[in-house]
This record gives sequence, structure tokens and C-alpha cells, in this order.
Amino acid sequence: DVRYIQPVVAAPCAMCINPVNWRTDATPATLHDTITVSGSPEHHVLVVKGYSGSEYQPILGFLNVGDFHSAEPWLYEECLRENIRARVEAYYN
Repeated sequence: DVRYIQPVVAAPCAMCINPVNWRTDATPATLHDTITVSGSPEHHVLVVKGYSGSEYQPILGFLNVGDFHSAEPWLYEECLRENIRARVEAYYN
């Protein structure tokens, strides 16, 4: 949710690429059947819905509140792996 954007962490962002559908616009993509990931063209951040992130405790009362950046390698692991595989295959073919 963009209301959780903290300027100290997120600004200024030049662009945002959705690692689920590899788009830079607001087109939503479904991850693991229940999570919706879309980009915010205005804020250049990912907006994740359907994932609580409750395993991440807030730091200093504001960092990580609604911010899943530290979970991204695990959250998008399958999408990243498939993208890498497709790019390597395209390179060699």
C-alpha cells in the first residue's frame, strides 16, 4: 500500500519493475494464487496485496511497516529464477 512509503527509504525512485510480470506500469500480476503485485507509476514502488508480512517486525516503529523489500528475494524467487532461465536460454539460442 503506497501509504506505507517512507521518504527516507523510498524517495527518490527512478523506476520500478514488477518481478512477477516484468512490466513497469500498474498492470497487476498474481503471485502464489493469492498475492497481487502491481507497480505504482506515481511512486515507482511495488504494491503488494494479499500478503500480510506479519513475520517482519517494525524497526524503530516505522521501518518495515507495510514494506516487504527485505522479503523480495524469497517472495519473488520463482519469478526471478524463471526470468534468469529464459534470459540465459535466449542468449545461447
